[in-house]
Amino acid sequence: AKAVLVRPLKETGLEALARLVTNYLDFTRGNSSVNRAYVALLSEAMGPHPELRSAFREADTQLRRKVRQCLEQAGKKGEFDRYYAANAIAGIIVGMLRGVALQLRLNPKSLDVDEVRTEIHRIVWHLPNLS
Repeated sequence: AKAVLVRPLKETGLEALARLVTNYLDFTRGNSSVNRAYVALLSEAMGPHPELRSAFREADTQLRRKVRQCLEQAGKKGEFDRYYAANAIAGIIVGMLRGVALQLRLNPKSLDVDEVRTEIHRIVWHLPNLS
């Protein structure tokens, strides 16, 4: 699962961030045993099995780092104001993605993944307009 979520991207900046969002949502949309196990174990790590927490903490750190790198690249390319707190925005984006994954596991018909992708992409592409 980790390789799917943080694999190298050809794109940079906001394009890379949009691709990462797409990859993550495609992964969560799947009904494979790997997908189900990942989300189930993530839930277990937060509850009755804290020994799993370190593995998920590392996966979360890597995903947040990848998002932050995309934001930093976007700043260097002039796509994004470099003075925004990239780490905080990365945490918000990862939180959105994790929340969507959990909602889809609880009730797969509760969200249209294509609509979610479109709206998260809209948020990503509007980041430069924050003021």
